[in-house]
Amino acid sequence: MEDADQFERELFELFTFHNIPLKIGTYAISEEINQSNRRVEIEMKQLTTKRVCLLVDLGGFEKRMSENLLIAKTYGESVYSLTGDGLVDINKAQLVPVNITALTPAELQVWSSMINDQLIEAGFEPDNTIMLAAGCNYRGTLPLGMNIGNNVRIGA
Repeated sequence: MEDADQFERELFELFTFHNIPLKIGTYAISEEINQSNRRVEIEMKQLTTKRVCLLVDLGGFEKRMSENLLIAKTYGESVYSLTGDGLVDINKAQLVPVNITALTPAELQVWSSMINDQLIEAGFEPDNTIMLAAGCNYRGTLPLGMNIGNNVRIGA
């Protein structure tokens, strides 16, 4: 259980929302951000299928690969893995996404720039794209443009 707790702590430290680090426990955020978060939460609960679902690995994605792919297909008509080489359509090759928790800040910056360029080139609309982030003990959806560590955004 210690590994799961440590992973959750690292996950909350990795992801930021509106440049506010999410930490275990309580934290104060403005009412404007609260309303935005509620809107996003309601949208996510409605489970509307988006045009594209992007797969993000938080460490251990491959352990539940088939399950993650099935879930991703419910979120998006097309599913792409965010690999070390960029966007890969899972219908062409079922490659495991790059583990973003294992990247250094410099590697994360270079990788996210490459992904962002490919998203723009592919013409994916942020409103019609969702990310499925999954690891050993966590799985959830994130809106495109979500901040990840070091002020890096996927789909910014």
